[in-house]
Amino acid sequence: MRVPNPRLLVTAVGLGFLGYGAFLTWDGRSAAAVLTIGAVFLFFGLVLPVDWERLALKLWGASVEVERAKAAQETLAGLPPDVRLQLVRPEEELAPPEEPEPAPASAPPARPARGAPSPLLESLRVRPAFASNEASDGRIRLRLKRQAPPTDADLAIACAIRKPGGAYLVGVPRLVGPTGPPKILGGWPRGGQWLHYEAIFPDFFAGADDDLPPGTYAVVWGTLARPGGRAHVLATDSFEWPVPADQ
Repeated sequence: MRVPNPRLLVTAVGLGFLGYGAFLTWDGRSAAAVLTIGAVFLFFGLVLPVDWERLALKLWGASVEVERAKAAQETLAGLPPDVRLQLVRPEEELAPPEEPEPAPASAPPARPARGAPSPLLESLRVRPAFASNEASDGRIRLRLKRQAPPTDADLAIACAIRKPGGAYLVGVPRLVGPTGPPKILGGWPRGGQWLHYEAIFPDFFAGADDDLPPGTYAVVWGTLARPGGRAHVLATDSFEWPVPADQ
């Protein structure tokens, strides 16, 4: 279902009230309340700078997922670092998956059947989260767009950083708020409610005495391990440390 543009919707409602108020005035009846309501809607629609995307998401139910996810992140942040590390279990469950071996050169790649989606497109359609990073002010800003899970058990997420030597640092990302669903190939939006998380490296991870050698750092976003179960990887990423001087 396509969400209408909130600014156009509010403006249309305001014009409707103003038109009805003008009709009442022409007809000789009191229209002060109707004209006031119309003016307020027009003010919101045409003048006041509002984050309309977030407003639209709240109007369509994202606020419920945001409150639940915030509570889960706050609970996770209250745990001691060693407990978080145990819940994430990075050495076993959050290691990035190994790359599949390439097919023999003599065997040409099989073409998908006519009408069947490509593996890349199918992955974009079903992937539960998308990770990215950006260098800023000598730090790395890690971001995750995640589809809101259907159950509370998968709400809390952690971000694990694998250092070049193999050791892990685990941080609790900050929930920025709701976000628009990603678009597949720039056109088709994914359904459902989506959440935006952010973590700053090294601020959210390393202490003053942690050694951060130069090299490639692997980023793994995942849910916590349930009792008797495993953590679930949502998305992976990587970055170079330290940040180049020109970034």
